[in-house]
Amino acid sequence: MCTIRTKLGGWGLLLVLRRVKVISRSTAVKIVQSDRLNVDIYMYYMLAVYPSTIDQFSLETLEPLLSLGFPSIHKVVHDMVHKAFWDIFSEELEADPPMYDQAIRLLGEIKERLILLLMPGHGRLKTQINEVLDLDLIRQQAVNSVLDVSHYSEFIISVMAKLCAPVRDEEIAKLKMIEGVVPLYRDIFRVVELMQVDMANYALDTIKPHLKQQSVEYEREQFDEILKTQQDGLVYTRKWLRGIKDRLVPSVAPAASGAGPPSSSAPSDQPEDTPDRATGSAEASGGPEAGDASGSQMPEGVTISPLRLLNRAYIGLLEWDVQDYHQYPETALTDRERFLELGAQLKKACLIASVLLVTYTNVGPALSGIQGFPSKLKHGISVIVADASDFQSIIPSIAEQVCREVSLHLTEIDLPQMKPEQTTALKNQVLALGEDASSVRKLIDTRAKEFLLACISSPPGGDLASKIPASLKTLQRQMLEIAGLYTRLVRHNRAVYGPHYSQILAKILQLPK
Repeated sequence: MCTIRTKLGGWGLLLVLRRVKVISRSTAVKIVQSDRLNVDIYMYYMLAVYPSTIDQFSLETLEPLLSLGFPSIHKVVHDMVHKAFWDIFSEELEADPPMYDQAIRLLGEIKERLILLLMPGHGRLKTQINEVLDLDLIRQQAVNSVLDVSHYSEFIISVMAKLCAPVRDEEIAKLKMIEGVVPLYRDIFRVVELMQVDMANYALDTIKPHLKQQSVEYEREQFDEILKTQQDGLVYTRKWLRGIKDRLVPSVAPAASGAGPPSSSAPSDQPEDTPDRATGSAEASGGPEAGDASGSQMPEGVTISPLRLLNRAYIGLLEWDVQDYHQYPETALTDRERFLELGAQLKKACLIASVLLVTYTNVGPALSGIQGFPSKLKHGISVIVADASDFQSIIPSIAEQVCREVSLHLTEIDLPQMKPEQTTALKNQVLALGEDASSVRKLIDTRAKEFLLACISSPPGGDLASKIPASLKTLQRQMLEIAGLYTRLVRHNRAVYGPHYSQILAKILQLPK
């Protein structure tokens, strides 16, 4: 075992939390690295620990920390070993005369775990634990057949009550009501593990700011090392950014010819230049030999800010032509699956919002204002959309679901049913949403991307809920989840690859040196 200073970002987090007592008290977080874990550190970091720097990550059990990538195998072995232990523990206590081998091991394990939960200021409590749970004394009591295991449980529970988080007070109170030595110690052990999870999450929260900073530095260093081995490792990144520039220029040029350069702030971005795809145009598809400044010169008087162009480009990462999947920007490859998954979630949310909009337009306020109807209709549609990738195949089911829900709620509130021609019109309008060319879906999609653009253009800590368009308010929770992760991904990517983007954008936009 060796101790190293973290230039590895989050890689050592799993091992740090395996020994919860190793929580840095200094600005340099120390990591315990096991020599037997001879793995590709960069790939392990990217696949296993990197998500904790992006997601709102917390632990519910110690399983992810102990399994190290093999949770199913670990769980099977864990359950088998624990069952065997408690069975043997019970048999030994019931023997005549009683045997205490497992009891001594159990008390020693609980003692060690309680000590690991102590903070630096708990010196007196640590001394008390060592005195009461003195394993040498306990062994002597076992030899003389005077060991009272239940006596120690009272002390252990009292220590747990002092160390636990308030959320565990109810669990501690339940322990005092359990009868029987084996069930009591089994639950004591379970609650101690929960307390370790609380400590692990505390450690995560404590080191996360440092971890994020280290993550940025580590990823940038590793990417730069990879670039040194490539003749040109940013071909598709340049193509991606040039394609977005070519999309923006036509929408900016008219304003430039009239009232001067447009503002580069987020509010000035218009719906018409929201990128749907970002694979670049044919003119911008050349490699490095085509030049970084793109095949076309910037029109005279046209100004596009680098940040505006980059933010537009990030919107384009949510959708990518399958045929150009291999041309995904090199700087976004780490998060390609995440961006595309968010894009798929956004597309489904837009479909649901479109169906709700069409439904409310047809049935009017009679149903849209009824408590429970919007949420029930949304839930029914969400179930159908959940695992779908082809909207045309599921849209007939959605249309049937909508008509059924509308009819059911009209009956419940004693309102007359829709006329056959009204039902047919509603159904046909819902069916039309299955087409990619649907104007309603396009409108909702544009509003959704404008919302995400506003999120990544705003400073951190802003109120995202206030930015959600009215047409998407019924999906506020889903939109906030998508926007939250998307914003974190974008800001992290911008922090890591910012220097590369600056160089490329300076040439593409022909900025003065």
